[in-house]
Amino acid sequence: MSDHNQEIVADKTDSSTGGSNANPWDSVLARLNEGELAEDSDLSRVYNQAEKRETYIKEELLAHLKVAKREIICLGWQEDPNQLILYPGSNSDRTMAEVFGNQVVHIDPDGNALALLQNKGFRTEQMTIEDYVANMSDGEQIGIILSYNAGLVPDLALKRLQEGGIILANNWHGSADNLHNKKGLELIGAVVQGSEDFVTVQAAESLLGKVQYLDNGPNGYVNCDPTEEQLEQARAGAGIVFEEYRSPDSLWIFRKESVKSE
Repeated sequence: MSDHNQEIVADKTDSSTGGSNANPWDSVLARLNEGELAEDSDLSRVYNQAEKRETYIKEELLAHLKVAKREIICLGWQEDPNQLILYPGSNSDRTMAEVFGNQVVHIDPDGNALALLQNKGFRTEQMTIEDYVANMSDGEQIGIILSYNAGLVPDLALKRLQEGGIILANNWHGSADNLHNKKGLELIGAVVQGSEDFVTVQAAESLLGKVQYLDNGPNGYVNCDPTEEQLEQARAGAGIVFEEYRSPDSLWIFRKESVKSE
């Protein structure tokens, strides 16, 4: 089972959060100033940590995106300052922009997280990916989408992806699995988690899907490759069966196929 990405703090920012919604920490700050909260209380510690939030770079994602960019350039992709590149569910992660530049649009409902990026000059939109796509102008198309720990790519966004457009996806929430089952998308390959190795279609497909684990109870032994018979025995007895995606932090590359005219 894999660990989540390590994060590198990129730089500090001021305490401004922006956004249209009132900052929920304002009331906490008022209570601190009025002496209603002790400096060492749990809530005040959480507040102080929140005030120190910064934009960040995900180390493994950064390495994977650099490999992915190299591979899509080999496919004929070219940098274009007018190309629309979307990072839905970005939070305050600036990794995609580090590799693909300031044309990356960071999309997230969390205005406080986006304010950290906005203060550094990055493009942001406070909304869901569904709302963003619904508000795109007629004829506007998407060049690249990064789907990273943020759920599935909606069909409406896939329709707006230009022919030859690229989707980069990991599999923590089954995004890569879901895209692999979509018609009109071609799997190019994947950058393997825990490495900078790029693998082509057959090996990339073998990284998709889920694996099952069997916890045999109080002895603490976990069987990572149970047989079907063992799984049936566990379901009927005291064992616990659980599952996770096989390689959640790998990064798969998909390309939208051209529509053939009849």
